[in-house]
Amino acid sequence: MLDQFNEPFTPTHYTLLKRAKATTAQKLFIIIFMALTEAYYIGRCFISLVPWADQEEAYEIRDVTRFILPIINILSIPLIYVACLAYYSEEVAFSEMVPDNMVLRRGVCSWERKSRRWIYEETIFSF
Repeated sequence: MLDQFNEPFTPTHYTLLKRAKATTAQKLFIIIFMALTEAYYIGRCFISLVPWADQEEAYEIRDVTRFILPIINILSIPLIYVACLAYYSEEVAFSEMVPDNMVLRRGVCSWERKSRRWIYEETIFSF
């Protein structure tokens, strides 16, 4: 447990910039994707349960999934939206602690597609 506090490297935290916006096509894709998954979940609730031996247990499972699956789908909308923003954004803000002198390093990094690496551009050291 104490070894976690003595790690030589600290994690880097990435956040989206305020200028990261989703296009109309991306929003439309998210809406269509959520509508299709919602239709799939609703369709799953009306599957014939005749092959099951215990009908009461089968109907209890169906009644539970009828309400839980759409709720999970609705709650996942913000995650999918943020993932879409992160995937299509050109720049991402980062912050990390430099382990040598314990200085907070902040800045903006961008993804270079040719070399497939992050390029750290604006770096500010805070003491």
